[in-house]
Amino acid sequence: MEKQFITEEEKASFANLRESEEQIIIGLGQVEYQIQSLQLEKENLITQLSEFNKTQAALGQSLTEKYGDGNINIETGEFTKA
Repeated sequence: MEKQFITEEEKASFANLRESEEQIIIGLGQVEYQIQSLQLEKENLITQLSEFNKTQAALGQSLTEKYGDGNINIETGEFTKA
């Protein structure tokens, strides 16, 4: 069987395709890494939000027990009964 070879231009086209594929794979890896980092950051913020809500509720309950129902002006500290 006689050997046949592709042209240098065709060979270069395959090399360009391989390089493009490698760049796509690298890019996808970087994007996936960023996605994982963002998901971890999101989970941390959700945990912080949960703790914030607990603290806020506890303070609200404490103030309600002490002063009753009403409104507080956060800037002046003035409490107005409802």
